[in-house]
Amino acid sequence: MPPSVRKAVIPMAGKGTRFRPITHVVPKEFLPILNRPLIDYVVQEAVSAGCEEIICVTAPGRELIRDYWPHTAFAAHRLTIVHQTEALGLGHAVGCAAAAVGNEPFFVLLPDIIIDAPTSVCTQLAQASASTQGRPVIAVRPEPTERLASLGVVAVDASPTPLLPIRDLVEKPAPGTAPSNLTIVGRYLLPPTIFDDLRHATPGAIGEIQLTDALRTVAQREGLSALQYSETATFDCGTPSGWLAANQYFGKPRG
Repeated sequence: MPPSVRKAVIPMAGKGTRFRPITHVVPKEFLPILNRPLIDYVVQEAVSAGCEEIICVTAPGRELIRDYWPHTAFAAHRLTIVHQTEALGLGHAVGCAAAAVGNEPFFVLLPDIIIDAPTSVCTQLAQASASTQGRPVIAVRPEPTERLASLGVVAVDASPTPLLPIRDLVEKPAPGTAPSNLTIVGRYLLPPTIFDDLRHATPGAIGEIQLTDALRTVAQREGLSALQYSETATFDCGTPSGWLAANQYFGKPRG
C-alpha cells in the first residue's frame, strides 16, 4: 500500500447560486443525497484513503459543519475550519489552506462531485502517485465535446496505462480548441509547492485565481499525471440535474 496522505482540503465557500433560494439558508454542500449531505460523502472518501485531518475552506459565518461533525462517523478525525474572506476562485480557496496543510502532500476534493467507485478515487490517486515516486496526480474522465468549453481540460501524452503524463491544462477552452476530451473531475493529489504558485498567481479565466493555472506550473516544474480513474458512477451535484440524478442513483435498492 502507498503511504497515507494525511490531509484533505475541501473548498466549500461557494454561494450555490444554481440552487437558490434554498442556498440562501442551507450551504450547497449540505444539500441531501437521501439522508446524508453532500459533504458527508466527500469526507467519507477522504477518510477511506487514510486522511486524518479534514480542512474545510468556507466563508465566514457558514460553519454548519461544526454542528454536523460530532454526529458523523468521522467525529474522531480532526476538523479544521479555514476562512476564505473573498470569493476569488478555486485556486484562491485552496491557497487559503496553506498554513493548515504545511509541508506535505494533500488531497483536494470538490464537495459537489460525488463518485461511487469500487476503490475510492483518492485511494486510486495515492496508489498512482506511489507508482511514479510521488508525482502529483489529478483525476480525469472523458466528456462529450459540447461540455468541454465549461470545464478544465488536459493535454496528455499517450500511455498504455490509465496514468497519463500531462503536457498542459486549459480552463474553459473556447469551443473547438480543447486539446482532448479528458476533463478535470475535482479530485487532486497535490504537492505543497503549489501554494507558492497560488500566492503568485494572477486572475485568469472569469477574473478568478484558477487552480488550473497553478497546476500548469506544477506540470512544467516537477511533472503532473492524469489518472482515468475506475468508477461506477460520477455525479456533478453542483447542478440541479446532477443532484437529482445522484439521489435517484443512491435511492435504488442495493444488493
